[in-house]
Amino acid sequence: MIRADRLITDCRLATMAEGGAAYGAIEDGALLVRDGRIVWAGARADDTQGLVPELRQEFGRLALSRYLQKPVTVTMDLTEQLLSAQVLQTTDTGAELPCLWSGPQPQPLPQKGAAGAFVCPQGRVERRVMEIDYQPRRGFVTTLGQGRRTALEFTGISDAAWQGSRLYLWAGLHDYHARKTAIGPAQVRVALDRGPLSPPITILPQQGFVGTPLPLPTGAASEHVIRLELTADQARDHFIGLHAELRR
Repeated sequence: MIRADRLITDCRLATMAEGGAAYGAIEDGALLVRDGRIVWAGARADDTQGLVPELRQEFGRLALSRYLQKPVTVTMDLTEQLLSAQVLQTTDTGAELPCLWSGPQPQPLPQKGAAGAFVCPQGRVERRVMEIDYQPRRGFVTTLGQGRRTALEFTGISDAAWQGSRLYLWAGLHDYHARKTAIGPAQVRVALDRGPLSPPITILPQQGFVGTPLPLPTGAASEHVIRLELTADQARDHFIGLHAELRR
């Protein structure tokens, strides 16, 4: 935890960091200040990024801000629909084989004991409450196999849920051990309506649980398809946690 006297938001920063925008610019930044010195600088938290406080009150060194967000409608929760997905994994020869469900199905109030999962040639895909970035996260997890690709394909998505929505995908390494010992990044690629795969969304060991919004094709159809492909060049301890939903 970083001790600070003041938090400054609603600012545009030039961090001079390499590899990003010119001058390391952060359009919607935040600063932590202690004893007149900047002790931390970075992007404002996702849940308030781009918002202007509706109300702000200061109580000495403590400032409270209230933000209003537009309501969000979730048109499809892919975590809830995991059992209806087709789960596949490549073998060492490159062939793609189905992962078969084994064990009890998820219940609103699950019983004690082991939960069911899709069992793959190497590893499992299962729904659970995850620990990512030291917080409980709801989603599904899989351990990536060395040199193997694990894919989840969601079919039969209605046009009513699809039109006007975006795909929001959250990804991170599940549990402290995976973040501490994982070697190199993992990647998630997305294909929409049988189209080409997207550029990889990279999951870094230190990143936490990061959300990525993706636009959906606008063409009308009787049903739509989302395919997620998970890979890692060096897969040791890549215990990947994901949550995905369509929202508008």
